[in-house]
Amino acid sequence: MTQQALADAAGVHVNQVRRYEAGNAQPTLEALVGLARALHVSLDQLVFDEAERGPSDDLRLQFEAVSHPFRLLRISSISNKIAVQLPATRSSSP
Repeated sequence: MTQQALADAAGVHVNQVRRYEAGNAQPTLEALVGLARALHVSLDQLVFDEAERGPSDDLRLQFEAVSHPFRLLRISSISNKIAVQLPATRSSSP
């Protein structure tokens, strides 16, 4: 795809595309949306490296926990039953 074709498809001036490619300008959000649509990619793919996409490990675990609340409830219930069934131990005083 030529710079002119990309500019036309994205709705920006060809000089802007040249500046973006040279690193002399940063596109606006509106320009990024146009470029992503013209290139048939998501904004994440256009803006971030592959390793930067997606949630962090901590956030991914939180999503997993929220998407499986019954599994967590079951585990919690099991641990509560275990705690209830175990007799309390007393420390002996000398």
